[in-house]
This record gives sequence, structure tokens and C-alpha cells, in this order.
Amino acid sequence: MERSCPPCQRMTAKAAPHPDLISLSKMENSQLFKCRCCNSYLHLDLNGWEILSAGNYPPQTQDDSHSLRSA
Repeated sequence: MERSCPPCQRMTAKAAPHPDLISLSKMENSQLFKCRCCNSYLHLDLNGWEILSAGNYPPQTQDDSHSLRSA
């Protein structure tokens, strides 16, 4: 199932790209990014961020969330 990582999902509310985004293409008032974490493709233009193609971020399992809380 296609899914973007949490930082990519939150990009619609932010102005600056998160650290895992790499710029693939830049034109006047438009930029294309790919996320190194989830392989999503995001587009930034004057209207803000848009996820063009969701990546393959694995959903967090119950065991993962427990180990994160105890760390």
C-alpha cells in the first residue's frame, strides 16, 4: 500500500522542506522533490505543497510503538 512518511504528510502545513527531501527539479515558482525516507514525490509551488505520488513508508506496528515508548 502506498503511504508517505509522517514528515511528508505534514508538509502541506509547512513552508520549508524536511531534511529527507531532495530537490529533483526547479523551475520558476515550482520545485519537485523526492523523499529519501519513503520515496514519495512532492511538488512545491505558489499554492504550497502537494504529494504527487505517495511512497512506500511502512506503517508503524504495535511492537514498534511499544519499543519507541520504552527507549
